[in-house]
Amino acid sequence: MNEYRSHKCNELTIKDVDSEVYLSGWVNRKRDHGGLLFIDLRDHYGLTQLVFDPDSNAFGEAEKISAESVIKVSGRVVKRTDETINANLPTGEIEIYVEEIDILSKSEELPLPVFGEPDYPEDIRLKYRFLDLRRETLHKNIVMRSKIIQSIRKRMIEKDFLERKNPTKRDFKAEPFIPRKPIPDLGHEKLDGERFYSREFMQKEWDSVWTKTWQVVHRESELEFDGSFITHSIGKESFLIVRGNDSKIRAFYNVCQHRGNQLCTLESGELDTFSCPFHGWKWNNDGTLNSVFAPELYKQFKDGVPTEELGLTEVKIDTWGGWLWINMDPDCIPLKDYLSDYGEHLESYNFENWALIDYQTFEWNGNWKHAVDAFNESYHFTALHPDMIQFGEGHDIPIEISGNHSRMINFNETVSEVVEDRETFTPLRSEMMGDRSVGKMQDIDDGYKGLAKDLHLYYIDKRRSEEDTITYYQDMNDEQLVHQYHYFFFPSAVFTNKPEAGNVFRYRPHPTDPDKCYYDFFILINNTDNKELPPRRPHKIYKGNGPELYDEAFEGTFPPVFNNVLAQDGSNMETMQWGSKSDSFKGGILCEQEIRVRHFHQTIDKFIEKYKK
Repeated sequence: MNEYRSHKCNELTIKDVDSEVYLSGWVNRKRDHGGLLFIDLRDHYGLTQLVFDPDSNAFGEAEKISAESVIKVSGRVVKRTDETINANLPTGEIEIYVEEIDILSKSEELPLPVFGEPDYPEDIRLKYRFLDLRRETLHKNIVMRSKIIQSIRKRMIEKDFLERKNPTKRDFKAEPFIPRKPIPDLGHEKLDGERFYSREFMQKEWDSVWTKTWQVVHRESELEFDGSFITHSIGKESFLIVRGNDSKIRAFYNVCQHRGNQLCTLESGELDTFSCPFHGWKWNNDGTLNSVFAPELYKQFKDGVPTEELGLTEVKIDTWGGWLWINMDPDCIPLKDYLSDYGEHLESYNFENWALIDYQTFEWNGNWKHAVDAFNESYHFTALHPDMIQFGEGHDIPIEISGNHSRMINFNETVSEVVEDRETFTPLRSEMMGDRSVGKMQDIDDGYKGLAKDLHLYYIDKRRSEEDTITYYQDMNDEQLVHQYHYFFFPSAVFTNKPEAGNVFRYRPHPTDPDKCYYDFFILINNTDNKELPPRRPHKIYKGNGPELYDEAFEGTFPPVFNNVLAQDGSNMETMQWGSKSDSFKGGILCEQEIRVRHFHQTIDKFIEKYKK
């Protein structure tokens, strides 16, 4: 029938005597009759009695297992003696003499028995519902309910009824933005320009922000095998993130402890040891010193090498959402606490199941904070990105601030309130408002006859009707089904996602120049339902700007209109940096829609004040 069973546990009868069979199921009951061992094997369909002879290879393994362990057995069907026939079972005339047993899942001691019908308190039954539902009475009820529903559905189909699932109100993992929370009053101070170009301020940021906060590095899936590693830089520091031969993931400063050389210059790979190219010293992938080149030849090593003092310097590392995060502060708070409630908000996306399909880096001619500021508001869309408001966004978007972090909604499948015509499907709107997946577009359903601004309502209904087949829809609220939640984790990570795909933006300071920064762009696909993935593109660092550069960087993975948006943002970075230095600039004046910008800079100042020397 399949690799787990030749028959179901209710099928074998006297006709099958002497047949070689294999079955799988739960251990329903186990009985030792002083020499022979009996197990009642249960699956969804029924029971079959198994017999284990002490002389068989399977006997020893069978002795170890307990009730509700999952096993696979193979053996020979034999006829029961007349006095042992069980007339209450379809399989009561036969039993299986087991020759081989494979324990698929071993059960620990049960808090609630499955065999029999003892009266247990309701709180215990509810706590261990997965066991309670296996009990005979409840299992029969489930089967009966299923048969009734099947019968009803069959009769309705015969009468030409159409089955359709309507959205229902229920609790989701993520609370929706709407109704929105009031925007806090953070004052009206102007935002000075010096913080964007001052080397003194750059150093303060390094000492108080970058070395004291959690930074997203890369997907944990990049370290699939023991010995695999990636390197990552933040400002003047380089880090080596390694899955050791003990399968544990560690992070180290990428620095040789002999003379301070950069230890590893590769971006990624698989190595058991890391060898410094300067003098050949080697370190194991758990950070311990492996060897010193020819110590017997050099006088300074005659008394031995201080191995314990020369291990690689470790950095705090943790995982969330399938991402690796590091923190240079040895006394930092746990990552989960740092992400606070916003980390919990995003659990419904199940980021652990997402697949990375593209990752590119751009060197922009502007301070990293200008990049953060641009992506933390949508006030600039009308002027800088006029195409975007034709199929989404809006000026009146929900905004929230929580601790060091903030979030907003990017509206999709609608038309901004600032546009005069919000009803017509223009060619651009038709192209961009269809069901989008990475690298391609799908037409809007022919069945939709409403206004362009209301298309998102149609998609909510459509995706609710698909949530039985597209499983990741089930945990998402209505906003998540159509709009993009834009979460900013201070100081440098943005998560912005739709149900099917999303992006992570990361901003990094230049090691020496406050007039430059690095903008990292990750593209991911929700792979919960095991889609066919496009080929992974190689990572590159791009310098310069223009739509053609982003077309090259994201060929096949990102719609061209968005490449143009990135080119607009890149060009604006350079002019913003230039203007910040002008003696005529008296400081940025921020409106309410830019409250996340103000909050971001106030958080920087808070960290600088907290850690000032």
